[in-house]
Amino acid sequence: MSKKEHVIRIKNDIIDHFSEYSNYKGLLCEAFKYVERGQHKKNPYHNLEHCYNVLDLCYIYSQTESEEENLAYYEQVALFLAAIFHDYDHSGKKLSVVNDKKNIKYAINGLMMFKEHLKNTKYSNLITFHKIFDIARRAIRCTMAKIDNGKVYFTIRPKNRVEKILRDADVSGLTTQLGMILSKGFAKEMSMQYNKKFKENQILFLKNVKLYTPEAIERREIYIQYLRENYI
Repeated sequence: MSKKEHVIRIKNDIIDHFSEYSNYKGLLCEAFKYVERGQHKKNPYHNLEHCYNVLDLCYIYSQTESEEENLAYYEQVALFLAAIFHDYDHSGKKLSVVNDKKNIKYAINGLMMFKEHLKNTKYSNLITFHKIFDIARRAIRCTMAKIDNGKVYFTIRPKNRVEKILRDADVSGLTTQLGMILSKGFAKEMSMQYNKKFKENQILFLKNVKLYTPEAIERREIYIQYLRENYI
């Protein structure tokens, strides 16, 4: 499956999920149109396909049989918006070159501009409209990363299920079929050769990062084993 086919499938899955909630479905359709005009799509890795890849994982991780863990539909919309916008207008440069605070600022600005774009539309009349964007804004902040002594870590601890799912989806994006297609672009953004050393760094990062959802933890272990068997 090509990158384009992956993106089409992901968008259709999300839209179909809200088939009985036309306003939520319409709001997300507008979000897709909006981000596809963003400059971040030009990046080798932190681009449109990566955002949709994270969106796909957010959808997977949010599905649960436990009533206690189920997100309300407006929380799901907030989660999906956060995924769509979390790297909006990302610089595409290494953390050692551009402080990730700038990337997060651009992403949140993009989200807020989209909110303004919806002003005076039927979507802005939703009772949960402002709450959706507030939840999404806070979740995006939890993807802020920093580099220290060559190690990458996150600076804000997620506090709720939406934030935890987005963080886990962002971390485990490389473990998917689409993520593996994009991984050469990630190496390029990091100014690294796409080789054994790059894969070893992936394993080191994945082993050390805190994950919160059982699905993401399981996916990480499977992917690390795959890397060890095929590249290390």
